[in-house]
Amino acid sequence: MPHQHSTTIHLHEQKPSFDQNLRPTSTIEYDPCGAYIEAPKIMTIEGQQVNNLISGKTYRYLYNVRFTDTVSNVRFGMLIKTISGMELGGATSDRTATNGIAVVKKGSLIFVEYQFICSLTTGMYFLNAGVAGNINGEIKYLHRIIDAICFRVVSEPTEYSTGIVDFSCFPEIILEHT
Repeated sequence: MPHQHSTTIHLHEQKPSFDQNLRPTSTIEYDPCGAYIEAPKIMTIEGQQVNNLISGKTYRYLYNVRFTDTVSNVRFGMLIKTISGMELGGATSDRTATNGIAVVKKGSLIFVEYQFICSLTTGMYFLNAGVAGNINGEIKYLHRIIDAICFRVVSEPTEYSTGIVDFSCFPEIILEHT
């Protein structure tokens, strides 16, 4: 019987990281009206700022909102999109648009955080940030930033997914001999 060699391959596990040169060139910032968004960023659960993400890991998207007017029914939102502009999903602090924070006084600073699992395949993506509320009897965006930040999902050696969203599908192939 021939001698068989066994080789163990050690794959280098990718880690989330921050690339200071990774910035969107497509940012559109609407004029603030009663509030403005500051310092949007992605952090790991442990508190490290990142923009190179690993699919399957949990992250925090954070931004601050500073209020220049007293506003009622305040709501916050975020949206993840592809570089071609396809909206993939996001979240709002109040889906009904009627149960936001009752009143936020002028001069207030609110810290907004959305925790999410990165379920995307390798590629570049954008995050939007928004704040809406009722000012002078009218519901409107108080501030909105399209493509506020961009991030990259880096590949994992065991990635099976195709398309944009990783549904954690793992192949099992069974060959039946006839």
